[in-house]
Amino acid sequence: MRSAKKIGAKCFGITCNPDHKMSRLAHEVVVLKVGPEVIAGSSRMKCGSAQKMVLNMISTASMIRIGRVWKGVMIGLQPKSKKLQRRAIRIVSELGRVDHDTAKKTLEEARGNVRVAILSLRLAVSAKSAKKIIERTGKTQGSSSTRTISVRV
Repeated sequence: MRSAKKIGAKCFGITCNPDHKMSRLAHEVVVLKVGPEVIAGSSRMKCGSAQKMVLNMISTASMIRIGRVWKGVMIGLQPKSKKLQRRAIRIVSELGRVDHDTAKKTLEEARGNVRVAILSLRLAVSAKSAKKIIERTGKTQGSSSTRTISVRV
Protein backbone atom coordinates (compact mmCIF):
# COMPACT_ATOMS: atom_id res chain seq x y z
CA MET A 1 0.00 0.00 0.00
CA ARG A 2 2.87 2.36 0.73
CA SER A 3 4.30 1.78 -2.76
CA ALA A 4 0.89 2.19 -4.36
CA LYS A 5 0.29 5.46 -2.52
CA LYS A 6 3.70 6.78 -3.63
CA ILE A 7 2.58 6.54 -7.27
CA GLY A 8 -0.79 8.12 -6.50
CA ALA A 9 -2.94 4.98 -6.44
CA LYS A 10 -5.97 4.83 -4.18
CA CYS A 11 -5.80 2.02 -1.61
CA PHE A 12 -8.78 0.09 -0.34
CA GLY A 13 -8.88 -2.47 2.45
CA ILE A 14 -11.25 -5.02 3.88
CA THR A 15 -10.44 -6.35 7.32
CA CYS A 16 -11.99 -7.97 10.36
CA ASN A 17 -9.36 -6.35 12.57
CA PRO A 18 -10.01 -2.60 13.02
CA ASP A 19 -6.53 -2.16 14.57
CA HIS A 20 -4.68 -3.62 11.57
CA LYS A 21 -2.05 -1.27 10.11
CA MET A 22 -3.87 -1.46 6.78
CA SER A 23 -6.65 0.60 8.37
CA ARG A 24 -4.21 3.50 8.77
CA LEU A 25 -2.66 3.13 5.29
CA ALA A 26 -5.75 2.73 3.12
CA HIS A 27 -7.82 5.58 1.73
CA GLU A 28 -10.97 3.50 2.25
CA VAL A 29 -11.43 0.65 4.73
CA VAL A 30 -14.33 -1.71 5.36
CA VAL A 31 -14.11 -3.15 8.87
CA LEU A 32 -16.21 -6.28 9.25
CA LYS A 33 -17.52 -7.11 12.71
CA VAL A 34 -18.08 -10.83 12.37
CA GLY A 35 -18.14 -11.93 15.99
CA PRO A 36 -16.76 -15.22 17.32
CA GLU A 37 -16.21 -18.26 15.12
CA VAL A 38 -18.59 -21.20 15.22
CA ILE A 39 -15.47 -23.39 15.46
CA ALA A 40 -13.16 -21.96 18.12
CA GLY A 41 -9.57 -21.41 17.10
CA SER A 42 -10.09 -20.58 13.43
CA SER A 43 -10.68 -16.90 12.81
CA ARG A 44 -10.14 -17.13 9.04
CA MET A 45 -13.29 -19.10 8.17
CA LYS A 46 -15.95 -16.56 9.15
CA CYS A 47 -13.82 -13.56 8.24
CA GLY A 48 -12.90 -15.01 4.84
CA SER A 49 -16.55 -15.66 4.01
CA ALA A 50 -17.53 -12.16 5.15
CA GLN A 51 -14.77 -10.59 3.05
CA LYS A 52 -15.89 -12.56 -0.01
CA MET A 53 -19.48 -11.34 0.50
CA VAL A 54 -18.28 -7.73 0.68
CA LEU A 55 -16.14 -8.16 -2.44
CA ASN A 56 -19.18 -9.56 -4.27
CA MET A 57 -21.26 -6.56 -3.16
CA ILE A 58 -18.55 -4.13 -4.27
CA SER A 59 -18.09 -5.77 -7.67
CA THR A 60 -21.86 -5.88 -8.22
CA ALA A 61 -22.28 -2.23 -7.27
CA SER A 62 -19.30 -1.30 -9.45
CA MET A 63 -20.77 -3.06 -12.48
CA ILE A 64 -24.04 -1.19 -11.95
CA ARG A 65 -22.31 2.16 -11.46
CA ILE A 66 -20.16 1.92 -14.60
CA GLY A 67 -23.15 1.01 -16.73
CA ARG A 68 -22.59 -2.70 -17.26
CA VAL A 69 -25.96 -3.68 -15.76
CA TRP A 70 -29.34 -2.65 -17.11
CA LYS A 71 -32.70 -3.74 -15.76
CA GLY A 72 -30.93 -6.25 -13.52
CA VAL A 73 -29.08 -7.89 -16.41
CA MET A 74 -25.32 -7.85 -17.06
CA ILE A 75 -24.93 -6.13 -20.42
CA GLY A 76 -21.19 -5.52 -20.14
CA LEU A 77 -20.25 -9.13 -20.81
CA GLN A 78 -17.73 -10.09 -23.46
CA PRO A 79 -19.04 -13.09 -25.43
CA LYS A 80 -15.71 -14.86 -26.00
CA SER A 81 -16.92 -18.43 -25.49
CA LYS A 82 -19.83 -20.36 -27.00
CA LYS A 83 -21.65 -20.23 -23.65
CA LEU A 84 -21.27 -16.45 -23.37
CA GLN A 85 -22.22 -15.98 -27.03
CA ARG A 86 -25.50 -17.81 -26.38
CA ARG A 87 -26.05 -15.73 -23.24
CA ALA A 88 -25.33 -12.50 -25.14
CA ILE A 89 -27.86 -13.40 -27.86
CA ARG A 90 -30.45 -14.22 -25.19
CA ILE A 91 -29.83 -10.89 -23.42
CA VAL A 92 -29.96 -8.87 -26.65
CA SER A 93 -33.14 -10.68 -27.66
CA GLU A 94 -34.80 -10.02 -24.30
CA LEU A 95 -33.73 -6.42 -23.76
CA GLY A 96 -33.83 -5.50 -27.44
CA ARG A 97 -37.33 -6.99 -27.68
CA VAL A 98 -36.54 -9.02 -30.78
CA ASP A 99 -36.37 -12.66 -31.84
CA HIS A 100 -33.25 -14.79 -31.54
CA ASP A 101 -32.14 -14.39 -35.19
CA THR A 102 -32.48 -10.59 -35.13
CA ALA A 103 -30.57 -10.46 -31.84
CA LYS A 104 -27.76 -12.59 -33.29
CA LYS A 105 -27.51 -10.45 -36.45
CA THR A 106 -27.52 -7.20 -34.46
CA LEU A 107 -24.91 -8.53 -32.06
CA GLU A 108 -22.70 -9.42 -35.04
CA GLU A 109 -23.15 -5.89 -36.45
CA ALA A 110 -22.17 -4.55 -33.01
CA ARG A 111 -19.02 -6.74 -33.12
CA GLY A 112 -20.12 -8.64 -30.02
CA ASN A 113 -20.83 -5.55 -27.94
CA VAL A 114 -24.04 -6.34 -26.05
CA ARG A 115 -24.62 -2.74 -24.94
CA VAL A 116 -24.28 -1.43 -28.49
CA ALA A 117 -26.59 -4.13 -29.87
CA ILE A 118 -29.32 -3.43 -27.30
CA LEU A 119 -29.14 0.34 -27.81
CA SER A 120 -29.17 -0.11 -31.57
CA LEU A 121 -32.38 -2.13 -31.34
CA ARG A 122 -34.09 0.03 -28.71
CA LEU A 123 -33.41 3.27 -30.61
CA ALA A 124 -33.69 1.77 -34.10
CA VAL A 125 -30.28 3.13 -35.09
CA SER A 126 -27.19 1.52 -36.61
CA ALA A 127 -24.62 -0.17 -34.39
CA LYS A 128 -22.17 2.59 -35.35
CA SER A 129 -24.61 5.28 -34.15
CA ALA A 130 -25.35 3.35 -30.96
CA LYS A 131 -21.62 3.08 -30.22
CA LYS A 132 -21.18 6.84 -30.68
CA ILE A 133 -24.08 7.51 -28.30
CA ILE A 134 -22.49 5.28 -25.66
CA GLU A 135 -19.10 6.95 -26.11
CA ARG A 136 -20.67 10.42 -25.71
CA THR A 137 -22.46 9.56 -22.48
CA GLY A 138 -19.23 8.76 -20.58
CA LYS A 139 -18.91 6.97 -17.26
CA THR A 140 -19.99 7.86 -13.76
CA GLN A 141 -17.07 8.97 -11.63
CA GLY A 142 -16.79 7.83 -8.03
CA SER A 143 -16.08 9.85 -4.91
CA SER A 144 -12.51 10.48 -3.86
CA SER A 145 -13.22 11.13 -0.18
CA THR A 146 -11.41 9.21 2.55
CA ARG A 147 -13.45 7.39 5.20
CA THR A 148 -13.79 4.17 7.16
CA ILE A 149 -16.95 2.12 6.80
CA SER A 150 -17.97 -0.40 9.46
CA VAL A 151 -20.28 -3.24 8.50
CA ARG A 152 -21.82 -5.79 10.85
CA VAL A 153 -22.10 -9.20 9.15
